[in-house]
Amino acid sequence: MELSARSLSLYSCSTSSTTYARKRHSDSSSSDMPSNKSGPYDTNFAEHLIDNGIHPAKSGFSRRRNSLSSSKFGEEDFEKFVQEEASAINEVQVEQRVVPTIEGEFRGNSCSMAGVSFRNLDPLTDGSLVAGNPDYFDGAYSGKLNKQVREQPRGKIVPSVQSGVPIAPNLFLAVKGPRGTVGVANIQALYHGSLGARGIFSLQSHGHAEPLFDNNATTLSSTYCGGSLRMNTIHPTEPTSPSGRPNYNMSALGSWSLIDSRDTFRRGVSSYRNGRDWAEEMRDKAIEQANNAQAELERHPVAEEEEEEEEEEEKQTTTVARGGKAASKRGGRGGLQRGSKRGANKRGAKR
Repeated sequence: MELSARSLSLYSCSTSSTTYARKRHSDSSSSDMPSNKSGPYDTNFAEHLIDNGIHPAKSGFSRRRNSLSSSKFGEEDFEKFVQEEASAINEVQVEQRVVPTIEGEFRGNSCSMAGVSFRNLDPLTDGSLVAGNPDYFDGAYSGKLNKQVREQPRGKIVPSVQSGVPIAPNLFLAVKGPRGTVGVANIQALYHGSLGARGIFSLQSHGHAEPLFDNNATTLSSTYCGGSLRMNTIHPTEPTSPSGRPNYNMSALGSWSLIDSRDTFRRGVSSYRNGRDWAEEMRDKAIEQANNAQAELERHPVAEEEEEEEEEEEKQTTTVARGGKAASKRGGRGGLQRGSKRGANKRGAKR
């Protein structure tokens, strides 16, 4: 993942009958201006994530896929993949020649993009980190989510103001060229995966008085570097302090050397493609939960109205009570004064 701004991005929205392919898409919000914020290539980036409760961890998606059967992906196809991997001289060539074979033809209901800066998201920590900029990510069409819900946690689920950019992304892939490092790729996977997990978590908690922590993963963040594919899940956990932010933990699902053998390639790529299906399922479920919660709020706004009425009654009661005490004090003082006058009159009559 390039955290520096990229002028081009890859884009495609696929439907159940449309061939999956990413296309170049300009990022008008990108900028090459230098920044004093920390990025994944900085030595303190990983330490900063850990200090803010965002942790890597140790820990399937092993179901076979028909698209990778021997009749559809043979030895010649595997040898071609290995050759493409070996001949790629930089990250761009890996993205263009190698990644499409890993992803295959995707026929889900997701929206897929790459090279889009997540500048519309709220900072994950204290604002000192650069905006996320994943190599590849899958999200949902914005129209699938209720508009009211979409506007409320906008800084958590709408990564960009660009038209057509998917919302609530929860699948990420970090790609490195021959000179890239696994360490940087893993940090990027943790960072972008945590941004995605936060968004899904906000959808799950929409309409609830308290956040819903269940320790279940809803986000998949993978890396591809030097022929090796590694998959990780991300899940939020409760803050360590009452006023703190949620923590995010990354757990390794598995890793495969895709250039080792055709069998290893098929197992690794099957896991990745099954993971995309799983991520879409988790995303759609969270969106459905948020939509249902919003619909319930709109059907029964009584609870909010009653709460407001109770607060208003409490204020009025307090005001009346204070007014009553003040009147009593005034009345008491007036009675004494009148009594004093009557006493003075009586004394005067006796005289």
